[in-house]
Amino acid sequence: MKTYALLFLFLVSCFNAIAQGNFNLSGTILNENSEPIEAATVFIDGSKKISKTDANGEYILSGLSSGGYHLVVNMVGYGSIKQDVLILDKSITLNIKLIS
Repeated sequence: MKTYALLFLFLVSCFNAIAQGNFNLSGTILNENSEPIEAATVFIDGSKKISKTDANGEYILSGLSSGGYHLVVNMVGYGSIKQDVLILDKSITLNIKLIS
């Protein structure tokens, strides 16, 4: 019986570990003319999840678990944007427009 209990706990912990950190938050950062912004900083406030936009203005934050996050976008010459994001059961695409 003790062996079954240990096996059960092991399996539950494995499923829990697999379920965590498997979602992405991605999108495009654009300026007021709908042109991509390169090198904008996109990060989750209070975490080490950070990304820089590429030449197409695209970013990706990977390895996120379901839950609520405070997304922050910064770029010199533009205002800083803070956006609350809720990830439930799938990855999310979030496009953001920065105004200078």
